Amino acid sequence: MKFFIKALGFLLAKTPECVLRGLCGLSARFIDVFMPRRMRIANSNLRHCFPSLSDAEIRAISLESARRTVEMGMFVLASPHIKLDELKKRVKIDDYVLSELSKRAANPKPVILVIPHFCMMETITIMPALVEAKLPPIGVFYRPFDNPAIESWVKESRQRCGISLLSRRNGTRVAIDFLKANGCVALLFDQHAGASGSLGLFFDRLCSTTELPRILAEHQKVDIGVFYAKRTGFWRSQIGGQWLEYASTDDISEAMNKWLQNKLTDDFSLRLDWLWLHKRWERYIFGMPKFREGELEKCLRQAGGKFKRVCSVAVVAPASLRGTFALVPILRALRESRADAAVSLVCERRFYGVLSKFNFVDELLCAPDFSEKTARLRFMRSLKPRYIDVLAVMEDSFSADFGALLAAPALALSIQSKKGRRRLFMNAVCDADYASEADSLTSYYENLFKLFGFKGALDFAPLSSPANSGSKTIGIVCGGRGNHALSAQKWG
Repeated sequence: MKFFIKALGFLLAKTPECVLRGLCGLSARFIDVFMPRRMRIANSNLRHCFPSLSDAEIRAISLESARRTVEMGMFVLASPHIKLDELKKRVKIDDYVLSELSKRAANPKPVILVIPHFCMMETITIMPALVEAKLPPIGVFYRPFDNPAIESWVKESRQRCGISLLSRRNGTRVAIDFLKANGCVALLFDQHAGASGSLGLFFDRLCSTTELPRILAEHQKVDIGVFYAKRTGFWRSQIGGQWLEYASTDDISEAMNKWLQNKLTDDFSLRLDWLWLHKRWERYIFGMPKFREGELEKCLRQAGGKFKRVCSVAVVAPASLRGTFALVPILRALRESRADAAVSLVCERRFYGVLSKFNFVDELLCAPDFSEKTARLRFMRSLKPRYIDVLAVMEDSFSADFGALLAAPALALSIQSKKGRRRLFMNAVCDADYASEADSLTSYYENLFKLFGFKGALDFAPLSSPANSGSKTIGIVCGGRGNHALSAQKWG
């Protein structure tokens, strides 16, 4: 494996640049055609962050991001086979960073550098070879590989210019030693650190950012800066930097995300550099994530007192009025359970006139009836540009499942009913609870939502009187057939 990687890197290093550019473009097209889910992530990320962009602009940025992601991968392989003199011509350091490095050489202080995921970020590892001044010891955190051959190659290629690699698994103690020696510790930061990260807002959406800078800053008084490599051409970049301002160590992750958000908003070139194809935000479904002490208050402060509903949760109602009305208490409570999401209901056209009189969701979407299969599927296809985060399908039919595929949400959920038909095109399916179905259809649906994070009690308060109903009267008559036909006594 190591020999293959070296051979491929050598081949890339010797290939004419024009050929490599073409390969990057072709690879981006390949990702676009054969990896639609990956491109969907990029498009969704951009739509949520920049809602004013047109579909054409989003697609263009996603394609360029894919192309630059491939370019970055090629550079990682080829850079060990490019002479340092050639790399010095390709990679420059801006004047501000050079002046700060000179000051630090004369008066060393411990420094933490956080590095965003821009496409030419790997050029930062060769920085010691680009600076004439003597630099303090530099340690860079990395994720070690289980394959010994790949691990050996990574260390050889990235440590050749004088930096030291610090394993994320056990490098914290070594990093503190670097800081005590007035050294520098660098690490990549992203917005998908999982349970170990600090919850905060990034483009008004909840994300988990690494806590490592805060942990290190609590052990040692340090200066924290952002280092980034701005692409200036194919395998070319300019290294820039800026000191991070924060009130306390608890605000470090917030300051990092704020800096990055401002850069992506104001600098179009850096917007193209960021790796949009990666999942950036926390993945939770019908309930907010579990906040640690003080995190909820911090997020609300960042949001201005109330979460903005930039995420989207859509529910496809079943092909019956009773089933649709059974969802109303759940949908009303869901808006409280997912305070950061706009909740929509996709209902059949024949029920829209009744449902539109009441206010229980953020948006009521009028869809053709399930019996109008072609029109229904065409409507579901029209939802694709909305980049729905969660789609819950209550109707149990092949056309309902296929409609979920056409809508292309980030996550599609459904219930496996007693019909025995396998639910298709779904990310997750829960087994039906027939005991709850015998009690009420609302309880039957509630189990799906609770299984995927729904919190709180259902809202059974009476719906307010329809506005502007005129001479029309809406009546619900008790009785009927089946388990869900409640008697007048039970209604009472």
